[in-house]
Amino acid sequence: MQPAVPPGAHTYRWNPYAHAAEVPTAGTVLPVLPTAALPSSEVWAVIMSLRSEKKDAVIDERMNQMSPMEVRAIYGALLERPDVVVELCVLERGNIVAQVMTRFGGDGASELFDVVMTKDIDIAKGQSGCIAMTRIYDAGSPAQREALDAFCLAHFDTLVLHEFGNYVVQRVLEEQNEASTAAILARIGHARVLIPLSATKAGSHVIEKFVKVAPEDSALTLIAIIIKSADVLSHLAHDNVGNYVLQASLRRLATLASTSPAAFGLLEEAQHQVVALAANSRFLPNIKRSMMGQQTGRGNKFQAHGMSLMPQVPGPVYHAGVGAH
Repeated sequence: MQPAVPPGAHTYRWNPYAHAAEVPTAGTVLPVLPTAALPSSEVWAVIMSLRSEKKDAVIDERMNQMSPMEVRAIYGALLERPDVVVELCVLERGNIVAQVMTRFGGDGASELFDVVMTKDIDIAKGQSGCIAMTRIYDAGSPAQREALDAFCLAHFDTLVLHEFGNYVVQRVLEEQNEASTAAILARIGHARVLIPLSATKAGSHVIEKFVKVAPEDSALTLIAIIIKSADVLSHLAHDNVGNYVLQASLRRLATLASTSPAAFGLLEEAQHQVVALAANSRFLPNIKRSMMGQQTGRGNKFQAHGMSLMPQVPGPVYHAGVGAH
């Protein structure tokens, strides 16, 4: 059954480009408007049209040009179908969900955020879902980001070793929240943890991200453990993926050494440790270049062309029957 439509509303014809003059800039909190002001069938037709788009940028552009009433209508329709909300995240990178949250300023879309969080771990472990979670993190309010931080810490042991879930941990680290950074450091800042964690591709990505983006004190604390522990440094110097963690640590030290006596001292110690423990490592040339602050290793050929290290996924899969009324 169609929802009740206010008098006169039946004459409305959806046109997301008809209200360009009244469209707020991205991030503007939308006013409270009735969700039943537009016919449900037209709302779902637009949602399905958005889902059929192949490029994320096109979806963003179309939704940025929609009026407040149109975005609120999409919001109301999605709340009626939480299964579609989850599917938009798991299969389609959360494009529509994140855009709605952005237009509502995070807290204004709290019910939509709550729906996502009912399936948080399932979404975060998906190839498209991990991207959706990072986009929702970007669109979320401070309180919603704290909720995602708490989720990440509660499931840290699972996410940090997961091929896709680790990207959600990386996004939390990029925020440089003091409490979250300290909590993650408490989890990984031990030789017995660093060695097995850095031997996995997912885990090494997280440790590498930590030494790159964590606040200086936190980064130096972890790097000191890496440099001062002969077992850890030797393992990293010879491991196929762990060597990238060592290289990232040395580059961060080289960057900080000019202004930080602690970093300068660690870099000097690292030079002696590398000579003693990594002399026969096949990664030694890159390790030496890293001590001079030179960029080496994974990611270069992608980042040189402006590409992300996030997992690449195909365009959204269009399901004609999902969400149709």
